[in-house]
Amino acid sequence: TVLSNDPSVRTLGLALERTELGIERSRNADSLDLAVGTDDSGIRMLIDYSETGSTTLTADPGVSITLGNPPGTVFSMKSDLTIPFGGADPTFAPVFGVRQTLNNLSPGNPRRQLTELNNRIVLTEARNRLADAKRNAKRRALSQVKVIYDIERSLADTRRSISRQEARIEEGETLGTLTEGSAQYLTLRNTLNGLQRSLERLETRSEDARERFETVTGVSFASLPNEISAVDLGLPRTVGPEENPGLYLKTLALEKFRVNSLVENESSYGVSAGYDVNAKSISAGVSAGLPRVSLRGVVSADLDDTIVGASLFVNWSLNGARGADIDSRVAEISVESAEIELEAALTDAGYTLRDLYASIVEMEDRATALSEAREAAAARLEETRRLYDEGIANRDELEDAQWGSEVLAYDVVALAIDRILLSLDIEAFSGGIE
Repeated sequence: TVLSNDPSVRTLGLALERTELGIERSRNADSLDLAVGTDDSGIRMLIDYSETGSTTLTADPGVSITLGNPPGTVFSMKSDLTIPFGGADPTFAPVFGVRQTLNNLSPGNPRRQLTELNNRIVLTEARNRLADAKRNAKRRALSQVKVIYDIERSLADTRRSISRQEARIEEGETLGTLTEGSAQYLTLRNTLNGLQRSLERLETRSEDARERFETVTGVSFASLPNEISAVDLGLPRTVGPEENPGLYLKTLALEKFRVNSLVENESSYGVSAGYDVNAKSISAGVSAGLPRVSLRGVVSADLDDTIVGASLFVNWSLNGARGADIDSRVAEISVESAEIELEAALTDAGYTLRDLYASIVEMEDRATALSEAREAAAARLEETRRLYDEGIANRDELEDAQWGSEVLAYDVVALAIDRILLSLDIEAFSGGIE
């Protein structure tokens, strides 16, 4: 209820869902692509106004189907279409083709790895933000509970002081040691009035704090259990990227820069084949895209005339060599920077781990000291009650002993809340990757 009522948790939950849907949509977009249209010539209407005038409609329609990536295979059909108006037969010259980029068939394709890494980084960041928001919502709720218990403790102490002050005034009036208007009476009465004003202010603060708690969390404070269950403060001896969200993101960033450097220097290879229906010819080709050089070879054969031809296309870029070297160095710098950041994050994680262990030891020491204090307070109360029954201790001493025992109950609640807050810090540090 606390989490479902928190605006940040709800907003970031929707943001995570939007991120997941965006990734799913991008993956589905790669599954199959159908494209229909015309090439550069488009659709043209040719009208001849001479004596033998005629009207002709020409077009170069085409359709292509691209399978998901992988494999990314492209099947295509292109044609020159001519439709004369005036009795002549239309012509339709389709050419069928298929091409495949061989890089897409490789399980370790760098571009595909880079896309998946980007998706993992975006998804992990969204999940981390939501997990942090949930922990912060719990922290705010627990902090408000702690404030309310502190106010309740002050209320109980003030009521006890008022009761004791009223008893002193009543006792003085009964015994005749206090007379109305005397300096001692006025002092006691002014103290009582001040305590009553403090009580009113504390009651107002208590009502406001409870109302704020219910508004923020959607839970009535009165419905909370009287005791807060203890939580485990387990912490691993070492923490790596598998447990720490920050380290995991640093690892992904390093891997992303390494893969990106491969993409920058990646060579591409492909094969293709085609069939021209009208010309009754087939062709097959291979291509290679290397740094600053591209090669393409095509072999064609005429099925009727048994003519075979071969073509070789070479493109060599003489410019851009320095730019490519700079890009390569920039990619190396990105990798080196990510390695330094990961190393620094691992060092910081080691210090944070030690701090958390120190906090756990401190928490256990507080629990031990509180347990000992409660035992001592219980023994003191029992002893004071015995002395009071024997007429040795007075009522004030008995009430002080009772209050000394009761007030430790508030310390128990405060300790339990601080323990939960520490467990949230441990969860944020080593709670694993969702």
